[in-house]
Amino acid sequence: MKKPVLRAPRTLLVAAMTAVLTLTTVALVSPAAGAAEGKIVGGSNATTEDFPWAVNVKGQNDLQCGGTLVAPNKVVTAARCVYGWEPQDASVIAGRTDLNTDSGTIAGVRSIWIHPKFSRVDGYDVAVLSLNKNLDQRPLALAESWDDHLYTNGNQAIALGWGHTEEYGEYSPVLQKVTVPLTSDSYCENSYGPFYKAGTMICAGYHEGGKDTCAGDTGGPLVFGDKLVGVTSWGRGCGRADSPGVYARIQTVSQDIRDQINR
Repeated sequence: MKKPVLRAPRTLLVAAMTAVLTLTTVALVSPAAGAAEGKIVGGSNATTEDFPWAVNVKGQNDLQCGGTLVAPNKVVTAARCVYGWEPQDASVIAGRTDLNTDSGTIAGVRSIWIHPKFSRVDGYDVAVLSLNKNLDQRPLALAESWDDHLYTNGNQAIALGWGHTEEYGEYSPVLQKVTVPLTSDSYCENSYGPFYKAGTMICAGYHEGGKDTCAGDTGGPLVFGDKLVGVTSWGRGCGRADSPGVYARIQTVSQDIRDQINR
């Protein structure tokens, strides 16, 4: 990691949104014409050598999400992804580009913190996993409250994940990346109406669609300026025109995340 189909960790939207959007965990709508090459949607292969902080988060019943290592033993993911999980049922895989291999390191989860203001409607779609050991991979810095410049309309951000490569498609065993421009709040409001909350969300995508995160990418990183600016949250379909991906805005919750890192 759009119209009435929400992404499944990209996960499901609330009941009120279900009729209108598709959750990130599930795949979003049929791919736009530009998504024919079918990576992430419309992206390309990436490696954990180039993006060492990109991790895969596993839960029960093979549920998977993305995540970002932000400290040696702390991973940021989406609250909608891990809501209701027990720590003992979760794990994090770092340093594994291809999930069909046994490379990298698997860490258990000691505790799960979900932002206390999280709701599928109002945002704050952020969780922090505390791991049972330190990982060797390099963490990624957080966007801070003063980093307004990182959120400028048109900034070319990178999203990563192992999610569906097309709407209603299959998961990619190999890490994927896609470059998508951040959009203005007004554009996102026009696309999603009251479901978009400018203070806690940010959108990224092309007017014509074709490049996007999708189901299974939920919780994964959106990166600009070598900082984590967003967490893949939800959208309408995958790669649809005028249906950008919606991401939790890290700038708004950076201090809350830092409080968890320092615990």
